[in-house]
Amino acid sequence: MADVSEASSEGSDEYVDGSIFRVKLHNFLTYSDAEFYPGPRLNLILGPNGTGKSSIVCALCVGLAGSTKVDSPLLQFLITDKVGQFVRHEKESGYTEIELYFDRGNKVIRRNIFRDNKSTWQVNGKDSTLKNVAGIMEAASIQIDNLCQFLPQDKVGEFSRMNAVQLLRATENAITDSDLAAKHDEIIELQHSMSDKGRELEHARAALDLKKSENAQRQKEVERIEDYEARIKEVRVGGIEICLSLVNLSSDDCLAIADGRNGEKVLVA
Repeated sequence: MADVSEASSEGSDEYVDGSIFRVKLHNFLTYSDAEFYPGPRLNLILGPNGTGKSSIVCALCVGLAGSTKVDSPLLQFLITDKVGQFVRHEKESGYTEIELYFDRGNKVIRRNIFRDNKSTWQVNGKDSTLKNVAGIMEAASIQIDNLCQFLPQDKVGEFSRMNAVQLLRATENAITDSDLAAKHDEIIELQHSMSDKGRELEHARAALDLKKSENAQRQKEVERIEDYEARIKEVRVGGIEICLSLVNLSSDDCLAIADGRNGEKVLVA
């Protein structure tokens, strides 16, 4: 068994955190006992029918806390929790043991599975939990539910049918040491916010135009009222001037007016 504290194989400097360093299977599907050292550039598992390709793929998913999103028929245990179906025929228990490379020390993740559909987890020989293992997967950017990282044979058709947006999303999530997906989400959120603000701006402009139209109508009414009041003022001022003129008449003017009125009376008589 490899030392869990360091990767001691040839070319270990090519490994990156999360690389599969070693896989060991015991009483798992077609394998009674098997151990693999895939090397730092594991990318594809291939072989003739019946050679155990699917068993290895299942082991990776079972042993690395695969998500329920991986709905391959071979992996329905993730939905039904029937892990006992992966125990080798006529055996009561088995396990997967997967060693992941980490610069600060490898981690050996072991999942013991039993015929009665129970299972237990261990990390570096110590009892652990599914939650803890899932945390290790997240820290290593291992995404069993991402078809760009983990592609079972029966999911190839689904992968080929992914549209450009889905492929972009899957690729963003598959890229390690990157926050592209988070930035993409931020851009989408900003676009939605801009659209909302744009609609609010259009509504505000429409309301402003309506207020301007109402103000223009009111301004005309104000001008009419001001003109009316100005005319009234002119009439009132004219009346006051006439009254003042009458008050300032001299006595001779008053007699002349009186004589004029008397003359009019005589003529009338």
